[in-house]
Amino acid sequence: MVLAASRWQAFTEITITMTQETKTMTFFPVLLEPSQLQDALSEPSLVLIDVRAADQYQAGHLPGALRLEYASILKQSPPIGGLLPDANAFNAIVQQLGIRKDSHVVCYDAEGGAAASRMIWTLNAYGFTNASLLNGGIHAWVAEGLALEEGTITAEPSSTLLEKSGDAVIDVETLMQRLDTAEKPGLLDARTPAEFTGESNRATHGGRIPGAAHFEWTDAIDKHNAYRLLPDDTLNTMLSDRGFHKDQDVVVYCQTHHRSALSYLMLKHLGYTVTALDGAWSNWGNRDDTPKSTG
Repeated sequence: MVLAASRWQAFTEITITMTQETKTMTFFPVLLEPSQLQDALSEPSLVLIDVRAADQYQAGHLPGALRLEYASILKQSPPIGGLLPDANAFNAIVQQLGIRKDSHVVCYDAEGGAAASRMIWTLNAYGFTNASLLNGGIHAWVAEGLALEEGTITAEPSSTLLEKSGDAVIDVETLMQRLDTAEKPGLLDARTPAEFTGESNRATHGGRIPGAAHFEWTDAIDKHNAYRLLPDDTLNTMLSDRGFHKDQDVVVYCQTHHRSALSYLMLKHLGYTVTALDGAWSNWGNRDDTPKSTG
């Protein structure tokens, strides 16, 4: 069986013949435009997730969208924040949202995509890859004049059980081991310039991971185009100028992997092999044994 479809293109329907059974499957890109999503709202496998505050959700959300409390997908272990949630906790969320193995999840928010991308990264870290970001989120949807609905939507719970895959997440120990080897990954720091240099700090130690390049997460957002990501060519040039290339692994981080979740999604959309540091700088910077650079 050969599928000649690219996940970076608009979603397509492909008929697959398997013995005597014929099925039609819909493939969605990692980054989904409002018009594409509008055309797919009747797709039975679609699960729409709104990652905004409760009052924003109640005031109007995409048709059929379920609300996710953002804090529920974060594990906190002070002073470390933003860790990957434990399997039991995350599976309870997945089941409550009615996500099944054959579902396709589309997430959106109202802040440029970081919160929604964090949910997508968490799904990816647990081996679930059928997930997309609505480009521009609620801003782009409204700008296109597309309909909203009010009220709370609930899902029929599922029995899905996901297991951590490790493909989307890297821990501190593993990253430290790789820093001085030929397999050293590219490192993208999505924080502010002051955090990158160590001038501003919210951990025991300030600075950055040695070798990291600075690409503040908001630099990828086009505020004049309903908070969508910038065009692919522009983003690829920006990444190349910072020394990133697609034949390397890239690790992203910020303070708690909120902001860098959008960086993760951006790189994934562009075809990079990308992982995120679990706990981000709140994990790395609160340890005495991790190397750091300042200035």
